[in-house]
Amino acid sequence: MCHAELADPPSTSTTRPPLYHCSLLFTHYSQVPLSLLLVVWVSLAVGSSSALPGGWGMPVRRGFRTQLTCDSCIPAWLVWQASQLSHQLANPAAMSAISDSDLATQHKIFLREQDLTDFDATLIAQFLKTNTTVTLVDLSDNFISNAGTTSISDSLRTNTSVQRLVVYNNGIEDQGASAIAEAVMSNHSLLVVEMSENSIRDPGATALANALKINSSVTDLGLSVNGIGDSGASELAECVRSNSTLRVLTLDFNNVGSDGGRALASAINLNRGLTEVNLSNNAFGDEVRTLLSQVASNRQINIKF
Repeated sequence: MCHAELADPPSTSTTRPPLYHCSLLFTHYSQVPLSLLLVVWVSLAVGSSSALPGGWGMPVRRGFRTQLTCDSCIPAWLVWQASQLSHQLANPAAMSAISDSDLATQHKIFLREQDLTDFDATLIAQFLKTNTTVTLVDLSDNFISNAGTTSISDSLRTNTSVQRLVVYNNGIEDQGASAIAEAVMSNHSLLVVEMSENSIRDPGATALANALKINSSVTDLGLSVNGIGDSGASELAECVRSNSTLRVLTLDFNNVGSDGGRALASAINLNRGLTEVNLSNNAFGDEVRTLLSQVASNRQINIKF
């Protein structure tokens, strides 16, 4: 492993700077995503800042080339430039949240309505990989899509402190929901997974249902205002039949029809853990509503339909 110290910013000299081994990247600059380094590297390689998206722009020396001695090494000054760009691009709220000196006592990252993007989610995810105090991560009402959600999922596979993940009203689709489902399979600290008001369809709901067949910690699953239909609802029903941990399930404002509604009614009737279910504003008719009313009476639980 390379043990070179981080070089100063590149001067006008064309002397090749020391190299960093890739494994040191997140050790020294845990907030610099590899994807950003690649973007910067492409920009430098072509001798122009045109490769940087959104007019990011950064000073480059036209025609300069740096030869790598191995595939696993990157120039130390490239890490430095990417680090500077990382701090320029990151949402100030995100940077403040992961460097807050009071975080150890607040135990939360609460960043609703902060215009966060996938880039910011990646920074937060890197922080969560080693943090052991944060119990609440609320990134609702932002612009996080599948890529940022996948980064968060990766961190939750090893994080053991986060108990509540709230990411409603973002741009999360089936891919992002499936990524969270993979984390749920191995995570034993999560209690609440709130993903309402996104764009999750049947595949994403199915992935989450399969995860909850294995998980024994999640008590609250929020999937309101998505696009879940009969197929996804039926898979969630199969999960409800066997899951003994889940207490709250919200599926209101989806596209659940008669088949999915009947499957859920039957599963809820057999489940002995659920205390609250919201199935209001779906596509099923009076037949399913009658079944749900009977189940609510038999089980003495709160079912909204």
